[in-house]
Amino acid sequence: GRGDHAGAVEAIARAVRLSPRAATIQLNDSRALQDADLLEQAFEAASEALRLAPGDAQAQLQLAKMHQAQDRFEEAKALLRQAQAKLGKDADFWVAKGLAHAGLEEIGEAEAAYKRAIELAPQLSLAYANLGFLLEQANRLDEAEALLADAERAGAETDQLLLLRATLLRRRGDVAQALAAAEAAPAAQLSAKIARAELVAQCADRLDQPVRAFAAMREMNALLAQTSQARLYDRNAFAVNLEALRERLTPDAIGRWASIAPDSRP
Repeated sequence: GRGDHAGAVEAIARAVRLSPRAATIQLNDSRALQDADLLEQAFEAASEALRLAPGDAQAQLQLAKMHQAQDRFEEAKALLRQAQAKLGKDADFWVAKGLAHAGLEEIGEAEAAYKRAIELAPQLSLAYANLGFLLEQANRLDEAEALLADAERAGAETDQLLLLRATLLRRRGDVAQALAAAEAAPAAQLSAKIARAELVAQCADRLDQPVRAFAAMREMNALLAQTSQARLYDRNAFAVNLEALRERLTPDAIGRWASIAPDSRP
């Protein structure tokens, strides 16, 4: 009868929804959306993948990354704890674990996780970059510079490593070289573009180039508006810095800046 047919159709539909293939599709969708910086949609797809395949370690890892993108590091850490038994030899897992620990200010655990990732994948640029910035933020500049040299010898080279080099130059006081390195660093991912714009603004301000600094800060603000990473920045501090630069600009400089970035005029 019709009831039996409808029940059969629903059973088939449910089986399809719960199939491993459906979970894999959602997982791949989440990764693609993440690469496109569509983080809210990526989070939804990762959540659906894990719902379709409870206990799947790759789905747990992807959802943990999405939690990290929204600063939910405890949730990420819990998911990674569940996935570790199956992904203990996956370098990408250890990078994610390092990020979760770093977000919770568990610096020793973060450092150990990044080092484990490098052991497993000696050319994994992201592991070097994350560890290098962790060391830089802890004022362990010699170690960060040695790590950068290790990464280059291993053949790991990305925009994040070039930005790390520029950051270390700035910390050593070579601001002009840091500015040149930052502006030369390619940045494919939105997060790298944000970091580069911020570093250019800092260096230009130190070099008393307010027009250049102002334009870089405006670029950073425009980039932040495209991603949920905006919450990682203190908007009040940004506004104060922006106004301070505005006050230092002469009318002639404002005109020159407007010609450089006409789409970002205040």
